[in-house]
Formats: sequence, C-alpha cells, structure tokens
Amino acid sequence: PTCAAPTGTITVTAPTGAGLAYSIDGVNFQSSTTFANLAPGSYTVTTQSAAGCNSTSAPVTITTAPGTPDVATTTATQPNCSGVTTGTITVTAPIGAGYSYSIDGTTFQASSTFANLAPGTYTVTTDNSGCQSVTSTIIIDPVPTVPAVAATTVTQPTCAVPTGTILITSPVGGGFTYSIDGTNFQAGTTFANLAGGAYIVTVRNAGGCTSATAIITIDNSPVPAVAQASITHPDCFNDVGRIDVNAPTGSGFSYSIDGVNFQNGTGFIDLVPGNYTITVKNINGCISTTSVTINPVPETPISASVTVGQPTCATGTGTLTITGPLGSEYTYTIDGINWQPGTVFNNVLPGTYDVAVQSNGGCKSETTEVVLVPPVSDIVITGAQGCEGWNFESSYMLNASVSGANASTDSFVWTNAAGETVGNGTTFNATEYARLNAFSPSEYPLELTLTVTTPGGCMADYTFEVDGTFCDIPRGISPNNDGMNDNFDISGMNAGKVSIFNRYGQEVYSKARYTNEWKGQGDNGDELPTGTYFYVIEHAGSNKTGWVYVNREQ
Repeated sequence: PTCAAPTGTITVTAPTGAGLAYSIDGVNFQSSTTFANLAPGSYTVTTQSAAGCNSTSAPVTITTAPGTPDVATTTATQPNCSGVTTGTITVTAPIGAGYSYSIDGTTFQASSTFANLAPGTYTVTTDNSGCQSVTSTIIIDPVPTVPAVAATTVTQPTCAVPTGTILITSPVGGGFTYSIDGTNFQAGTTFANLAGGAYIVTVRNAGGCTSATAIITIDNSPVPAVAQASITHPDCFNDVGRIDVNAPTGSGFSYSIDGVNFQNGTGFIDLVPGNYTITVKNINGCISTTSVTINPVPETPISASVTVGQPTCATGTGTLTITGPLGSEYTYTIDGINWQPGTVFNNVLPGTYDVAVQSNGGCKSETTEVVLVPPVSDIVITGAQGCEGWNFESSYMLNASVSGANASTDSFVWTNAAGETVGNGTTFNATEYARLNAFSPSEYPLELTLTVTTPGGCMADYTFEVDGTFCDIPRGISPNNDGMNDNFDISGMNAGKVSIFNRYGQEVYSKARYTNEWKGQGDNGDELPTGTYFYVIEHAGSNKTGWVYVNREQ
C-alpha cells in the first residue's frame, strides 16, 4: 500500500503456465497470477496443478499503508549586517531515514538544511514514502541596512558644570538605540555627566546593525579636585589645631579656609576648634570645596582616687581600685605603660605605684602615689615557764605573753613535737599534759609550741622546752640507778642555788642554777650515806628549806 493506494497486490511470478491455478486462502483458486486490493495482513499462496497437487509459498505480508508525516519544525537564519546576504532554513523535526524535504514541492533532498536562500517566502514539504506534509509560509528577510554614523553635538565641562555632554542629532527615530561603551544601549539621544576622556558613539537600528563614530573627546574638568587634607587636632599640650592640604598641589593652585582669603601655601596653623571649609582655586578661577572639623581641646582628667587593699600574709598581694574619675572615656595605669579600661588592679605586689588616668583624647592626670606594704606579722610572743607559786604539788605552767594579736579574732593553738593540737589559749598546764600522757623521765625535755594566727594568715610561734613537770619538792630519793627517784629533781621550780647539809649542819653539796643534779653525792663526788639531809633552795630572792631522806637500800 501507498498514500495513494491503501491496498496491496501479490503477483505470482513462478510457476506459471496452462493448467495451474492459484489461491491465497486455500479454497478459492483462480488461473490469474495476480491478487489485487489486498488489505494489510499475512497471506500464503497455494499453487495447484491440473492433477490436483498443491504447493504453498512461505507467508507473504502486505504492510500497513504509510501515514502522513508531521509538519516540519524549522529554524530560519536571516541575512545579517556582517556580510551574510542570504538566509538558511533548517528542519529540526521530523528527521531520520525515510524522510526527504523540498522547498519547491518538486525537488526533494535527504538533507534537512536549505542554505543560500534569497530573501522571500518559502514552504517546506516533508515526504515519507510518498506521503507529504507542508509547513506554513517561512520568510527570509531582506538584507538589513547599516545605520548612518551618528552626528553629535558636544558640550565640554565648565567651572559651573564640571562634566561634559554628548547629544546625538542624527540618525534619530523609532528603532534606533545608542551607546558610548559598545555594551549598554539606550533609546535616549543624550549622554550627560561625562567625565573627561575618549568616547565612541555607536548607533544600532532595529535590524541589529551598528555604526560607530570616530573618537569624541570630553575635556577634563576645569574644576580642581576636592582637597585632601591632614588634620592636626588640639591635644593636651596645644590648644589649637592645623590643616595641611595634601592634594591637589602645585603651581597655579591657591587655598582658603574662609572662601575669601586665599594663599599659595598649603598649611593653615593656630586654628581654634570648629568647622572649616577648604576651598581650592586653580589658575582658571575654578574652585572646589570640602568641609573639615578641628576637634575641641581634650579634657585633662583629675587625679585618680584609689582604694587600697593591702597585701595579706595569705595572698602576698594587694588590690588597687579606682573610685574616680569613672567613665567609658577613661583608661587607667599603675605603671605608666600598661593602660586598661577596668578600674581594678588585682594581684599587685608590695611596692610604690603611681596611679594615673587617661582620657580618650590622650590627656593624662597627675599621678596618685599609693604604697602596698609587704605583709609582716606584728605578733610578738615571749614565754615564761615554771611551777605555779612556791608551794608543794603546784602545776608546771607554760605562760605566753603575746603582743600584736587580737584575742577575739586570732587563733592560739598549742601543738606537741608531733604537730598534734594539744591546747588553746596563752597558758598551758604541762603537768596535766604529762600526767594524762604518762611521760617517763627519759622522754624529757618536752617540746610544746604556741602558734598565733591572724585571719589574714600572718602567724608567729614560740616553742617551750620542758625539762620536767615536777613541781613538788621530793621528800626522799633512792639513788640506785634504777631510773626512778634517783635524783633530787626540782627542775620545774626555776631554782637559783641549792645547798645540802648533813644532820650536823655541815654543807656537803651546793649547786647554782640547780635543776636535778644531786643524787646523794658530796661536792667531791663521793656517795653520801643513807640518812636525812637538810636542803636550802634559793628562789627569786626567797628561800625554801626542808628535809630529804636519802635511801641507798631501795
């Protein structure tokens, strides 16, 4: 089948001849070798001889009639301003094997592109196995024309108007746009506020064709550049300021800060605080202006008020706190080098410091001298020890005299040689301590220390050495070297001199600054016999006397 004939035909080409018949359904036979007007489908041709013998062909397929192709989709490339005077039509769909194309309905080609087309109207016919579709009209435009080069009027900068203007006088009208940088186009014909420099005006028409002028020069502005100046403000040592013009400079320029009086020099000195307008005038008489300010004279702060926290024995450092002047505009120092916004200086070592205040303007106050004193303990402890009173069986007491301490706030602690706390206060009963701990004579002397500590950590101590705690005068001794009652021990009595007499009143022994040296011997070192002896103990200007029995048999 074709687009023109939608049915197919099967023609038997062999075997042919008299006596043969043909069928495509196996039932109805004919002598003709042609089967026409066949619908699409599969057929088997049966050939039958005169004798009734049959043979069958392989299946024969009648295909479906081809459909009409889709109308072509096309793109057109138009003639342009760059010398391409013809156009192109390109078919983008449908494309592929079996398709052919024509722009005159007669001449077909497999290529989907038609180039070098003169301006005019065209239609594209797409053919597929004889079936065809036709596009609507496609127009190739006439070759575009280049616009005329712009005619312009140029207005140069003046003192009053420091920029230039380019005005396009032709070509003008709808469809034209203009540019002075070749990139940005506008419909307006005026380019104003132009700085000095070279410009080229480009004209573009509706067809996209452009023309460009020769270089058009806008003169540099006759107005001098605005002054660039260095400002010196009043400071703590100078109450006037200064203005120095850094640019523009050179011959032909003059300068003013009041708009009336001009000078060739670039410096203006001894200026009081306030607002000024710097005017620059060039040789053409053109001027430029800019405003500057001379700051007020900065304030000098008052001297610092300081609260001093003195070092303590616990920390060793103190604290300085600024109590005035205060504010975010101030910084502070205690060494003249390192400044801080904070008003507290912690961990300050003992010494003399000069505290100063500085304002934002850099003005510094007179210094305030403060002294941090090293922490020293004022506590002084002196000790006295001995038996209470001058009586038998009194206690051996340790008495501390403490100056520079506060009994209501300071601690008074007694410790033994092992560092154990054994008492409080300024007195200590060594006899009671010895009794409770059952010390033997071999454990003497005892060391007992009183430590006084302030809340600030300052401390002082005093150590007592106790040779004995016996405050009763022995009534007898047994000097047999058994370690018990061998000596006449009055070490706790703070005796001066001890003298021993026999029953006949004869002095047999004496010892100054006596403690416990007599064990029944005479001055010559010989042992005295068992018996009763008379003693005289000198103590603080008074004497104590009595009898002591010496027993060598126990």
